[in-house]
Amino acid sequence: MKKRYLSLALIFTLIASLALPLAARAANVDIGCYVQMGAYYGQPILWRCVDIDENGPLMLADKIICIKPFDADGGANTSTGSHSRNEDRQSSGSNYWADSNMRSWLNSGEGAGNVNWLCGNPPDEAHVRRGNNDYDAEAGFLTNFTQAELNAVKEVSQKSLLAYPEADAGMAQTGSEIHLFSYDNGTAAAAANYDSAYAEYITDKIFLLDVKQLNSVYENGNILGVDYYIGEPTAECVSGSEYKNKDFEYGKKWSYWLRSPRADYTGGVRYVSDTGSVSFDQSDDYSVGVRPAFYLDIQAVSFASGSGSAQSPYTIGGEPSDTTVTSYNSEVSQWSSPEMEEAYSAGLIPENLVGENLTKPVSRAEFAAISVKLYESLVGSSASGVNTPFVDIGSNKNKSDIEKAYALNIAIGVSDSEFAPDDGLTREQLATMLCRTIKKYKFEGWSTETDSEYYLDSEGVKKFADDDLISDYAKPSVYYMVKMGIIKGIDENHFAPKNTTAEEEAEGYASATREQAIALSLRTYKLSDLWK
Repeated sequence: MKKRYLSLALIFTLIASLALPLAARAANVDIGCYVQMGAYYGQPILWRCVDIDENGPLMLADKIICIKPFDADGGANTSTGSHSRNEDRQSSGSNYWADSNMRSWLNSGEGAGNVNWLCGNPPDEAHVRRGNNDYDAEAGFLTNFTQAELNAVKEVSQKSLLAYPEADAGMAQTGSEIHLFSYDNGTAAAAANYDSAYAEYITDKIFLLDVKQLNSVYENGNILGVDYYIGEPTAECVSGSEYKNKDFEYGKKWSYWLRSPRADYTGGVRYVSDTGSVSFDQSDDYSVGVRPAFYLDIQAVSFASGSGSAQSPYTIGGEPSDTTVTSYNSEVSQWSSPEMEEAYSAGLIPENLVGENLTKPVSRAEFAAISVKLYESLVGSSASGVNTPFVDIGSNKNKSDIEKAYALNIAIGVSDSEFAPDDGLTREQLATMLCRTIKKYKFEGWSTETDSEYYLDSEGVKKFADDDLISDYAKPSVYYMVKMGIIKGIDENHFAPKNTTAEEEAEGYASATREQAIALSLRTYKLSDLWK
């Protein structure tokens, strides 16, 4: 019987019990607490914990920090070739969050004029409505954070609703119907059929609330205040905006964007109005506010001062330690600690790696063992090994796992007689072995000899600038794992398929260290519903 253990969502469980080896006070955030970090218009940004869910404390800007269009108009579409840049989007912008100007800006640490506009349409004066509040020449939002503050921002993969052009293009990773637009403008109605709506999973540091998160803010009104979900601009937001209206002033409520589309439109984006209704507008509108959000990484933050009140918000302390120790006595990076605890609980870590330093590079033998543990966890039973032709694995402590991986067709040798167990793994090899594990679980009769008969859909994946460096045998696996959000490029344009070490991938999220290989295994496992 196939075993399902965790939910489909690409989420990282919060391990609140781990101690931080920091001199400053450890983070302890409840709903309603305030934290000060980052800046905009030269003023510190005040954030408030508005909910706590499986990703941890959800922090929302206390006020609207600026007025900006969600996305510019224009015909370019450089990010994903499979979704529509139709006439409506060319004239009024797109409601597709993944390559929107808003997402590009919020998650960029590049200097003025250097933000990478993922859709290819910069939000310049000529391509936003009436030329107001263009921001193509601005520095990225993350340039206003200290390194310690950036460490406190958790990178998460979360559900993002799709409008019909993307759904029709087969880009949905979950859901069975278009998200409904209700003329009942309450927050609960706006979140109706959210769980069954077409969506994909997008990884962000900074984002806008979606309709479900907004409803959670509303439902926490007994703590936050009944009208807290309605926005109010900062004084700097009002003075810094090119949009001027007698009703748009400091101390009054105003509208702000959500990241959810009006799914039956190509350019309609949901927003919260100044009265609290959830409406929509075209994405190039210049009069809607920005109230960003993020998840606080309490495993990588300490507080230097403050009591958590609006008058005395927590402030971020010094640099956290690079590593911590898990409950099973393995040394791991701070960023990976929740995933490593989750992987251990799910039985995904081989015995030979328990108690070891997981920040070290993963070997071919170790990843064979990780892949076997993944397969065994998916099927709910132990795998059997066979004798192999490899003459170089006799003394390797992972010999039995290599024999299992060979029997499963997950791992093959570097030659007819050698496995090279101590060699490192490239990123393309990681993708290939994970894809083989999926196929072995998903398709009865699959083997390396019959591989061409079994297809995993990778349509719509943008080709990387270094696509020609990806080995032909690895391309289908790389494309599929990228599409599913399990592995991504080291930046928006490069995959670096031959990289093998953390040092070579200092700017990448997934790399060939033990902990990162385990993290990829965990993300694959958490999508087990898709592999059935």
